[in-house]
Amino acid sequence: MFKYTVVLFSLMFAGVAQAVQFQCQASLSFLESEIWNGSYQISLLPSMNGSAIANVRINRNYRFGDLPAVEVIPMRCVPGSDGAEFDCIEANRFNGRPEILAAQFFANAWSTLYATRQDIWQPYAFANIPCLRR
Repeated sequence: MFKYTVVLFSLMFAGVAQAVQFQCQASLSFLESEIWNGSYQISLLPSMNGSAIANVRINRNYRFGDLPAVEVIPMRCVPGSDGAEFDCIEANRFNGRPEILAAQFFANAWSTLYATRQDIWQPYAFANIPCLRR
């Protein structure tokens, strides 16, 4: 039993070492929506079962004199569709915003960000962000 456990743990850690990670960064100050304007830093770390967790850090400066806001949005990711390596959507659906964030991560080291209304899935792409894919 002990030998089997050691071999299993060795294989698990070997799989983690080969997993693809994404680090993305961009400033989106051209958007009309104040919800998604800001500076983005995204980190995607795959897990053992083919899924992944992405954390999106947004620094926003509002136009109407409010102090800068920092928000970290965790996203759950699954193996991708339509050529993407990962499809992700915001984990917290009760965030106080009218929209939720979604993303796709591609092998060519780009990520596409989407927004959709809370009550119905109608995603629209609002940005392509360059990433470092490792």
